[in-house]
Amino acid sequence: MKAIIDLDPGMGIPWAPIDDNLALLLGLLSNELDVELVTVVGGNVTPVEGGYSLKKTIELAGVSPTSPRYSIGSMLPLSKPLHSLKELNSQKASQNQIELDFEGLIGNEDRTIENRHGVCDLMEKIEGTDEDLKLIALGPLTNIALAFRQRPDLAKKIDRLIIMGGALEVPGNITPFAEFNFWIDPQAAHQIFSLPVERVLFSLDVTNQVAFRPGELINGLSNSSGKLSEFIKESIKGRRESLRLLHDANIIHLHDVIAIAYLIDPSIFNLKELSVNCSPITGEIKPGVNRNGKTLVCEGVNKNRLKQLVYDDLFSKIASI
Repeated sequence: MKAIIDLDPGMGIPWAPIDDNLALLLGLLSNELDVELVTVVGGNVTPVEGGYSLKKTIELAGVSPTSPRYSIGSMLPLSKPLHSLKELNSQKASQNQIELDFEGLIGNEDRTIENRHGVCDLMEKIEGTDEDLKLIALGPLTNIALAFRQRPDLAKKIDRLIIMGGALEVPGNITPFAEFNFWIDPQAAHQIFSLPVERVLFSLDVTNQVAFRPGELINGLSNSSGKLSEFIKESIKGRRESLRLLHDANIIHLHDVIAIAYLIDPSIFNLKELSVNCSPITGEIKPGVNRNGKTLVCEGVNKNRLKQLVYDDLFSKIASI
């Protein structure tokens, strides 16, 4: 199936999560998805830093730089400054006099991104499609909101909009009620929930159900010494260190991987239709009357099958590169 992925990658960058890059690799290496475009939005890191992380990941995976095309989108959220997770984490570390040993894996050779027209690329690719298109949003919804703000007629071209974000019945991970992606750009999230499209929502309610220990992720690539595997293993170690120092935690949630896994094997998940609204101020989502499109909310996942998919469909392919 044809797909576009919009994400906020940060693998290889200090204080940043790793799940966007792993989700991208799951999509790129799968037989089920034909990823035609990847666009970067600010969130975990700045859009430019995210572009560097994306470029390194795609090049190490041996994927042609022109297929899929990738580009950087908007520099800022719709209505407020960008405060990336990297920035927030580094500020917290400084306040608590914490130093991170992980210095990052993005070299000078990775710091070049030619295409910075992600929103235009989104509109062009959506307009040019002649078949059902899956639009996958793994980060803040800025780029997608800007594209549909300029071309609302393109919404009818989208078969389904897959979204990782929000928190319904569980606490948020940035405020007591808001999930990070929706908090970064609440106005964009509000706009997306006002579009006449079918949405499939993977909120923290389901993505928090599946946890990995860093050691088991590293062991999943222990038999591979390829450059991509080493990049991922070292990034996992860096993420493990930051989680330990900031949160005294030793588990990693691969939130974005779960959204991509749904397209590869939807039988793993339980969905229910729910009318959902999003606050344009806080990014909080709540059930409520919404006559704009339909939202399918994922409420359950087979944890064992999801983990098996991660190791069989993702890590085994990464290890072969």
